[in-house]
Amino acid sequence: HCLTIKADHLQVEGLTCRLATIGLAVDALTARNVTLAGNVLQDNDFGIYIQPSSTGIPVKGEFRILHNLVTGGGTQPDYGAGIYLQGGYTTDSTNSLSVFIVENNTIRTPRICLRMTSTGSTRLRTHYLKNNIFETTGTDSNSICLVARPGTISFSDYNLLFAPAGYAG
Repeated sequence: HCLTIKADHLQVEGLTCRLATIGLAVDALTARNVTLAGNVLQDNDFGIYIQPSSTGIPVKGEFRILHNLVTGGGTQPDYGAGIYLQGGYTTDSTNSLSVFIVENNTIRTPRICLRMTSTGSTRLRTHYLKNNIFETTGTDSNSICLVARPGTISFSDYNLLFAPAGYAG
C-alpha cells in the first residue's frame, strides 16, 4: 500500500501513488469522515480501497472521494478495481451505515472502474455518484465500468460510462 488510513477525520490530498497493490486504503471500521481529494493513482491493482478490517462491528462514517485520477491496470490483469467501496459485511442494517460520496473523479482502467459492494439493508445508506468519468479500456468480461448491488446507489447524475469493448454496468 502507498498509504493506509486508520484514523477519523483525515483528508488526503495531492498524493501520487504508482505500482502498488493498493494506492489508498481506508479501514472503514476505524476511520470515519475521510476525504480523498485530488490524488493521482497510477497502475495500482486497486487505486482506492475502502473496506472494514473486521466483520460484525457497526461501520458508520462518511467517505468522500473527490477529484481523483485513477489510471492503469496494475500488475495483475484479472484482479482489482479502480475504486472499491464496501460499507459493511453483515446483513444487519446497523452494521452498514456508511455513506460514499464519489464526485468528479476520472477512472480509466482495463478492469472494473468502480465496485460498490454493500451488504445489508440499503434503506439507511445514501451513496452519491456525480460527475464521474468511468472508462474501461480492457477487452474482456473483466472490463466493466460500474458494479453495484441493486439499491446500493441512491443518487447518480452526470456520470459518463464508456466501455468501447467491455461492459458499461
